Amino acid sequence: MLLDDAQTALMHLTQAQTAQATLNEAQALRGRRNELQGWVNPITTLANRVTWLREQQVALSPVPGEITNINNLIQRIRNRFAQNPTTETLLEQNRWQQLDRGLRAFATTAQNQQVQDWQRYFGDYLFGGPTPGERANTLSLALPGNREKFNRYEDLYGRFNKSRNTVPNTPEELRAVLEYSAQLAGIRFIENADLPEAVRNFHTAMNQGGASLDSITPELIEWLRQNGTLDNYRVRRI
Repeated sequence: MLLDDAQTALMHLTQAQTAQATLNEAQALRGRRNELQGWVNPITTLANRVTWLREQQVALSPVPGEITNINNLIQRIRNRFAQNPTTETLLEQNRWQQLDRGLRAFATTAQNQQVQDWQRYFGDYLFGGPTPGERANTLSLALPGNREKFNRYEDLYGRFNKSRNTVPNTPEELRAVLEYSAQLAGIRFIENADLPEAVRNFHTAMNQGGASLDSITPELIEWLRQNGTLDNYRVRRI
């Protein structure tokens, strides 16, 4: 009876040790899986971007060449793991460390390359007009509609310019940038060069502190009346 009890206890202990070893191995494999997921996530983000950037005709550089070596390494690890599915198999011959270094290097190279491709596309194909500050220097904001258009220009340009050096993270963000670009290109100001000479001289003088009575001609008064701005001005004695 005592021997039977001892053998039963030994069997239970052996089973418990086996179960613990299995649990430890499962936890170790789960940890490796989490590591792998951490490497894959940024690459998945890059791959998703490629899809919708190409849909919008953004020219992209070829995939970095080291992807071939990484694929070969993954294949070797997978084949070996299929033969002996343990954590030790993953770690042998420094394959796991090589995979870590390879995937991190690939993600960094691909990210930098994607940013450069986007910056080139942004500069070559999207709105290339002046900054709001530069635009304000060439405009008379007192001209009809220019103030309202400039405020809109300034707002759109601020949103648009945020993506100049940063690749959009979603298709929706990309479409928004393209829409901002199109709207900016569509804004039409009344340019000083398009004004009659009398009107141009008047607004130049106004922007420099004030116009004299000599500048108020019948042509100017008629232009102001036609554009609905005649009542915007008052004569003031200096």
